[in-house]
Amino acid sequence: MYKNLLSILVGLFSSFLIILLLEMTLPLPFGIHSPYNGTPTMEEYIKTLPQALLLLFVLMYGVAALFGSYISVLISGTIESGLRTTVMLLLVVLANFISIHSPFWIIILSCATSLFGGFAGTRWKTKTT
Repeated sequence: MYKNLLSILVGLFSSFLIILLLEMTLPLPFGIHSPYNGTPTMEEYIKTLPQALLLLFVLMYGVAALFGSYISVLISGTIESGLRTTVMLLLVVLANFISIHSPFWIIILSCATSLFGGFAGTRWKTKTT
């Protein structure tokens, strides 16, 4: 039981670390250095971002879910821990996007890529063992 819980926590931590690193580095090639660029709200900041960057952010959640679920299954050895990690990450992603009032298409695509990445990470580990 503790091994499964630890694997979920480590998987979530690794997912959050990937999200943090990518959120810091993905805007740099677009010339965006400040998280707000002088805009007063996060909604206005999101409206100023290029569509390509928003799509990269959507893909970022799928990559984070892929590696988080893979690490979770790697530690615990059970598929259930990878699925639980995926569901918990999906809930965090959903709460994050709803709290900052993101466009609907970003919410839907981010949830879809998180689910796809999480299931792929879980299956990836089970195929390699």
